[in-house]
Amino acid sequence: MHSSRPGRAYPQIGVSDSHHPISHHGGDKNKITSLAKINVYHATLFAYFLEKLAIAIYEAAGARGATVVVPPTKTAAVSRRR
Repeated sequence: MHSSRPGRAYPQIGVSDSHHPISHHGGDKNKITSLAKINVYHATLFAYFLEKLAIAIYEAAGARGATVVVPPTKTAAVSRRR
């Protein structure tokens, strides 16, 4: 996945540097940990996007009377247990 705009820090996940300099970690365990946090954050954002896309496709298909099979998500599994 391509990193976000250059120079972007990630204070919301506790990373004060941008992706590019951290990716040149040289074995520094702190930078590797920060890089892992950024990668998990990006993957989480992408998963959120895919879930929203699946919902939009499902709703649009339902409005046209079409049938769409959408695989269950972790969120859906959690909401079913309530």
